[in-house]
Amino acid sequence: MIFVDTSFLIALMNPRDRLHDGARRWTTVVAESMIVTENVLWEAVNAFSTLPERPKPKATVDWVRRTPECLLLPATSELFHRDLSLRDGRTDKERSLTECISFLVMQDQRIGRALTRDHHFEEAGFQALLRRDPPYLRRCGCRHDCGPPDAPEFLSVSGVAGPGACAGGGWQAQRAGAVE
Repeated sequence: MIFVDTSFLIALMNPRDRLHDGARRWTTVVAESMIVTENVLWEAVNAFSTLPERPKPKATVDWVRRTPECLLLPATSELFHRDLSLRDGRTDKERSLTECISFLVMQDQRIGRALTRDHHFEEAGFQALLRRDPPYLRRCGCRHDCGPPDAPEFLSVSGVAGPGACAGGGWQAQRAGAVE
């Protein structure tokens, strides 16, 4: 399982983001389940608050909700209070509420890797996958790099996503050879 952080979602939704191309490449190699917290989604949605930008976070949230490989963890008062305790105990670190909640979830779920560029994840002992290139681009037999099925078009490297978009079988056909 891989944790999905705000920087990854923002990079996917914003073609002008410096991490956009790398985030899209990572979508082509990650074939395992992903976990996202509501806190991360809140941050990502807040980053796109202007009217012209609102459809992208809505499409992303809808995709997360309907994708079986994405586990969406609700924000809870328990996580909030555990976060406050963690932050109070670490006066040497400047970390956001969402970051600390992410760390707690990753510890609870025994997740070591996150789709993020945030160096705080590495400071906390996790791998920040967006700080490096993916190991290889997964090909499905067609002439483009396929994205996950039913994903908004901007999640696919080639702009081709969704059922039937890839004649080569795409996402499902290549899961066994992808990053596990």
